[in-house]
Amino acid sequence: MEYIWTAEVDRILSRGISLESEGIRNWAMTEPLAISAINEIAELGIPILGGDIYVSNIGRLQLTYDNWYCNKRDSENFNEYVARSQQTAISYIRKYAKPTILFAIVPGV
Repeated sequence: MEYIWTAEVDRILSRGISLESEGIRNWAMTEPLAISAINEIAELGIPILGGDIYVSNIGRLQLTYDNWYCNKRDSENFNEYVARSQQTAISYIRKYAKPTILFAIVPGV
């Protein structure tokens, strides 16, 4: 089986809606699923590089061109980066969340 990220990360993210029909190899998730996925991925020691925002519009997902990202700082170790990337992603999602909004997460694997 071919994985997009890794077997563990794909298992977590695939709880969302596949974006394959949009030509994107990832999944989009509601706020609760996205936050849960971010926490699980961080527990694996994997940072969240960023994510993209989609809106559900009459059964079709449309990219909003809004996104977030989190780069590692020279002054932080890897574990600090994982924790900060987790908090950055969760904060962005909580501020942006609306019922028709979905989040595609980009893990650092």
